[in-house]
Amino acid sequence: MPDQINETNDSPVDPEALRTLLAARESEIARLNRRIDIDNALREARAIDVEVASILLERAVESTPGGAGIVKAVDELRRRKPFLFEPPRARPIAQSPRSPQAPPRDLERAAADAASTGHRTDLLRYLRLRRKRD
Repeated sequence: MPDQINETNDSPVDPEALRTLLAARESEIARLNRRIDIDNALREARAIDVEVASILLERAVESTPGGAGIVKAVDELRRRKPFLFEPPRARPIAQSPRSPQAPPRDLERAAADAASTGHRTDLLRYLRLRRKRD
């Protein structure tokens, strides 16, 4: 079976050889697409070692009749070998609530006082209220 078809050759092309070559290329494309799907599923599952996990998944998918779903195979692999995956993330801890915002009137009044008096205490009060608001 020729690996490549020579288009410049004037000899007749064997149709059976073309069918065989086409079938081989289609199976190679299917294998590569399955490999891409496995790699994407492992990245979504947060696998630590994608190469090792993909080898194990390829074997699992190929050994099952009819080709098991990749997602099911990833779940099974996570159950059997959890060290290949990142541990589940902890839920974030709630932070203390923000301090209540100063009403806009208080802020406007403090700004007017700071501008009119020019005293440092009035200016600091205005800045403190503005910081609470942000």
